[in-house]
Formats: sequence, structure tokens, C-alpha cells
Amino acid sequence: MDNIPLPSFYGDLTATLTHAWACMVRGSVDKKSAFNTPSVATVEIKADGSVSPQQRTLILRNADAASNILRFYTDNRSLKTRQIRASSGTSILFYSATQHLQIRLQGVAQLRIEDALCLQLWNNLPPHGRSSYLSLAAPGTACKSLDDCAKEIEQVPINFCVMDVRITEIETLFLHRAGNQRACFQYDEGTLTQSTFLQP
Repeated sequence: MDNIPLPSFYGDLTATLTHAWACMVRGSVDKKSAFNTPSVATVEIKADGSVSPQQRTLILRNADAASNILRFYTDNRSLKTRQIRASSGTSILFYSATQHLQIRLQGVAQLRIEDALCLQLWNNLPPHGRSSYLSLAAPGTACKSLDDCAKEIEQVPINFCVMDVRITEIETLFLHRAGNQRACFQYDEGTLTQSTFLQP
């Protein structure tokens, strides 16, 4: 952290936001990028009304600054899809140790199932990519053996689900000995409405 030069976006809100989106776009196409596999959090609302945050690592499939949407794939039978149907608020966390950069986002998730886009994306998946959605048992189901967990249904996309998250807030934190930079960007209906530096 001591030896890296200050980046060009340092001290510039517009450049900071542009850099954050560039990191996420890169992460959606580069499997080696630290921004390829963020932590995604949803909220489970229990029968007694209490809430329990749940996190998991997902692969970022697409990042579109113009539409302000991050895209993920998931299994329609998973716990996270049930949670999203009950409460669509979602939090996403990226961190790059080499760039000393954290990007934290808030957004609203939308599930897309068995529409034309899902079919197109399914057809573009390689066989090993499809296998994640072909298990006979739903994700999280207890199996008697590892072989039972590996049993698959026929090659159809009935469990394949696209999860689009429309971003409502982006917060960045860049760590540097010269001075940490924290910034917040808020959106309303996809339009940037506020940009400000924050005390780190």
C-alpha cells in the first residue's frame, strides 16, 4: 500500500465512479479479475418476522453502466431466489487486494425465468456451465452421498434463472498511506442523483 502511486481517479468523483464501473465491467469478462466473484447478500425473513442476512459468492456475468445493472445467474430453486421474492433488496461487495479498492453496492434484484433472454443465455452456456442448474435435488438439499448430489435431470433450462440487480447506491473505498478515499454515489430510477466524498 505504501509504494503504489496515487491513481488518476484520486480526488475526482466522476473519475472514481467511472473507474468503479470499469472494474466491474472487466470483472464480468475476466475470470482472473478480483471483481469477477463478489459477495452477494440477501435477507431471509423468518416466520417470526425476524431477518437474517445471507451471503454467498457469485460469478458476475455482466455489468452495464448505461442501464445501471449487474447480472448474475442462479438456480430458480435456491434459497436466495425465495429471499429475493420476499425482499428484493440486495447488497454486493467487491474487493481487490492488489488495487486496495473496495466497491460496495446496494440494489434491487429482479428474477427472470424462462423468458427469451434466459433461453438465449442458456444456449450460450457451455455444458459444464449448464450442469450447475441440472441437479435433481434443489441447491441446499441434503444428499445421502456425493453421487446422489451429482444426479442430473434432462438438459432443459427449467431451473436456470437470471438475476439482474439495478444499483441504487455505489460506495467506493480506496486505501492509501497518503490518505484513504471513500466516496458515495446514489441513483434514483437509474439516474445518478448524488455524488459525495465520505470520511473513511
